[in-house]
Amino acid sequence: MSRAARLVVAVFVAIAALAGGVFAASAATDGPAEADFVGRINDARSSRGIGALSVDSELTGIARRWSQRMADAQSLSHNPNLAREVTQDWEKLAENVGLGSNVAGIHDAFMNSSAHRANILDTSLTHVGVGVVVDGSGQLWVTEVFMRLRSGGASTATTPPPPPPAPAPAPVPTTARPRPTPTTAPPPPAPTEPAPTTPEAAPEPAPEAVTTEPPPAPAAPPAPSPRLVLVLDGLVALDRGR
Repeated sequence: MSRAARLVVAVFVAIAALAGGVFAASAATDGPAEADFVGRINDARSSRGIGALSVDSELTGIARRWSQRMADAQSLSHNPNLAREVTQDWEKLAENVGLGSNVAGIHDAFMNSSAHRANILDTSLTHVGVGVVVDGSGQLWVTEVFMRLRSGGASTATTPPPPPPAPAPAPVPTTARPRPTPTTAPPPPAPTEPAPTTPEAAPEPAPEAVTTEPPPAPAAPPAPSPRLVLVLDGLVALDRGR
């Protein structure tokens, strides 16, 4: 079992030693520790957007007396007369009791216990009183008493105020400004397709001039040379003698 769990009242029982009377005689209230508990309670609430609890003097006195009672008895227990001791017109009461060597350890034990954490973070509660008594061995006995008054009571809420409302828009004039009259210029003429052009016939080429003169007569062959004549004659005679 963890040390934190042992600090929870539901699971931790302190047994007084024979010297318990000595411890009780030297027990004293610890104001700074009480303020530390209140600060941690309200920090836990503020971190979750829950309003802080106001410290109530009557609840603080009741819590101190009960812590002294537990230190004297060296035993953790709840105050059975709590409802009768609160004289205010309360609507709801709750109580946490614990024992440990320091504030942080006891507060963490409360926050790790669903029942004790529920008291610390209860959104309906508005006031708190914390009593811390330190015995002769240096142990802290703590009682936290929570309350909600029937009237609701005042609360020192730590949640930031809501943002200021956005400025109202300028009033819209009831008479609308007339729109400018649109000019009605005649529409441009529709584009017309150009008339098809018939391509001009290409001029026929002029016939070439034909000359009607007869062609020149072929030139007469040149006369054979005498030597060629003799050869031809010899060939003729030879052919005939055959």
